Amino acid sequence: MDQALFIISAIVVLLCVLLFRESTNFQKKLQQADNHSSQLKTQLTQLQQKLTEKISELATLYREVDKRAAMMNVQFRNSEMSRIEAEQRNLAMAWANNQLEKWKIENEEQIRKESKTKSEDIQIGQIYKRFTPFLEEFPWLPGDTRFLGGPIDFIVFEGLHDDQQKINLHLVQVKTGQASLAKNQKRIKEALDQKRVFWKEIRAPKEIPIEVAVVKPTPVQKPTPIQKPAQQKNYPRGLSEICYSMEAHASSWRTLNSSSSFQQWHNNIPKVVKEALPLVTLKQIWQEAG
Repeated sequence: MDQALFIISAIVVLLCVLLFRESTNFQKKLQQADNHSSQLKTQLTQLQQKLTEKISELATLYREVDKRAAMMNVQFRNSEMSRIEAEQRNLAMAWANNQLEKWKIENEEQIRKESKTKSEDIQIGQIYKRFTPFLEEFPWLPGDTRFLGGPIDFIVFEGLHDDQQKINLHLVQVKTGQASLAKNQKRIKEALDQKRVFWKEIRAPKEIPIEVAVVKPTPVQKPTPIQKPAQQKNYPRGLSEICYSMEAHASSWRTLNSSSSFQQWHNNIPKVVKEALPLVTLKQIWQEAG
């Protein structure tokens, strides 16, 4: 009986020892598992941080790519627009030059006749002006008349020969054919009509400086009209060549059709020119051609 109890006790003790060892091993494994779990959590946190950084880098890269794509799109659009505008200008220039050459060929003889007629009219007019005060239809005395030549032909001091008569001043411009007043002549006539005429008396000094007295007067030459340089015309930038070509075309059109209007000329120019040049510019070209 005692022997059985001893065996049982030994077995129980052995089982306890085994259970303790297993418990110790399990605690060690559990501790290792906890440590491993902590390492995994640390690695997971690091991976999450790296993932967040990568996402941020990708977002920045996406924004940069989108910005560059927008810039490239604008550059491409501008280059295409410039190319299309250049093509339109070239087409319009070619058409205008072609029309001008065609018009020159078709109207060369007429232009020469008109130029010869105008030249003859100018020469006849210059000769006629000199003899105008001696014609019967001239209402004033030749002695009261002074020839200026420009910008008005004559100034007449009506009554100058008679001390008892009041003097009337007349500015006389002689025209032949269907010639009209020039721009400055119209301005002078307007000044007279609006009574913008004044008298100014200037007295010379009693002693004239010697350097002034010995200087020989130089003959007064008729001033040549100053033409406005083409580059000073306020044409749109990049369209000046076609504007000058269209100006030549408009001038030729005016020569052939003296009574034509802007609308008639505008209706006869091609659609590509109307699309390339604004209406305001076309009106300016029409005015410059006049």
